[in-house]
Amino acid sequence: MHVIDYNQPKLIKTEEANEQALAIVEDLMHRPNRTSEEGELLEL
Repeated sequence: MHVIDYNQPKLIKTEEANEQALAIVEDLMHRPNRTSEEGELLEL
């Protein structure tokens, strides 16, 4: 399963959702060999 399969882009409405999104972005930023799907998710 790819990151994009379970992290569909959605409007961030709460502080909790914001923290979750930031954690995903941080994880993706530090991956040395991102898949094309992960790169697309990071650009969103």
